[in-house]
Amino acid sequence: MLSLLAAFGLVVPGWAQENPVYLTGEEQSVQVSLGGWYQHYTRDEVRLSEVSIPLFVAVPLGRTAGVTVRASQASASSNTLASLSGISDVQLGFSYTPALGEGSLVLSLGLNLPSGKRELTTDEFETAVMLSQHYFDFYVPGFGQGFNLAPGIVWARPIGEDVVAGLGVSYQYRGPYRPQAAGGDYDPGDELVLTGGIDYRLRETVNLSLDASYTRYGKDALDEVEVFEQGDKVTLTGQLLAYQGFRAWRLVVRYRSPGRSTFPAAGGVARELRVLPAQLLVRGSYHHPVNRTFAIGALVQGRFLDETVRFDRATLVDLGVLPEFALSRVTRLNGRFVYTLGDFSGFAAGVGLSVVWVP
Repeated sequence: MLSLLAAFGLVVPGWAQENPVYLTGEEQSVQVSLGGWYQHYTRDEVRLSEVSIPLFVAVPLGRTAGVTVRASQASASSNTLASLSGISDVQLGFSYTPALGEGSLVLSLGLNLPSGKRELTTDEFETAVMLSQHYFDFYVPGFGQGFNLAPGIVWARPIGEDVVAGLGVSYQYRGPYRPQAAGGDYDPGDELVLTGGIDYRLRETVNLSLDASYTRYGKDALDEVEVFEQGDKVTLTGQLLAYQGFRAWRLVVRYRSPGRSTFPAAGGVARELRVLPAQLLVRGSYHHPVNRTFAIGALVQGRFLDETVRFDRATLVDLGVLPEFALSRVTRLNGRFVYTLGDFSGFAAGVGLSVVWVP
């Protein structure tokens, strides 16, 4: 139930691993990852780059609870837009898994602390808007927001020997902040997320996961005047994971369908526009250990994005190589190079150090 847990911030970033953090009654590991990431894309003669340094820490609190911390430093530059740099908001996550018979219950609480860069200049704000576009998929798409609070609950239970089903709900309070120094106080609408998923073990080494989520957004306000309402979003995800010894194949298909957003207008006539693109993602990856200290991974994915009020329809292909070096029993060095081609081109490259150990 990958997307089911991801909805509540229980997924470790790619520098550490792709699997979600499950807090069960078993011994839990401490995880620390620090990376350096460079992304550069060119579209319509506009070149946009970002250097980011993401940090992730996960610490268990006994066998049934844990805390996570996420933070990043980033710097963006462009040939047509203003430079923008700073730290992102610090995000804290808490989870607790009480005993619940045959099933599993995960109680979570996410906090976004307004420690990142806000009150941008007009030119910096234009750069921030471009960074946040889904087409580019920058590692740090935004720097600072207000105080956010997101409690959630996930319940999962086995159904027979080979099937596990789960349900979840989360509510995110999004506090006001001032994105532009010359602007007013912006209060984003709160979010309600409903999720459901099922894991099915097809064979001993083959697993199929199907997840669905529905997100409903509240109305955004500027100086207490409603200015925007994002359309509700439906996300469907399927994942097929197969192992052969230490080799692993993964196929992910994800479809996101955000509704049209509403802009109130003078005279009471509202406009409905598509701000976020509907997106189909098809990703295949392969992980192959060469020896005890070196493994190589390959990534091929296609992204198909519908047009919005700002961008035309886009078709993108990402080709990636992911080397991995074991420096010690608990320390790994993870590399990543992904080349993007299609309606625009670019690449993402970086290296990260991850440490995982059981205290």
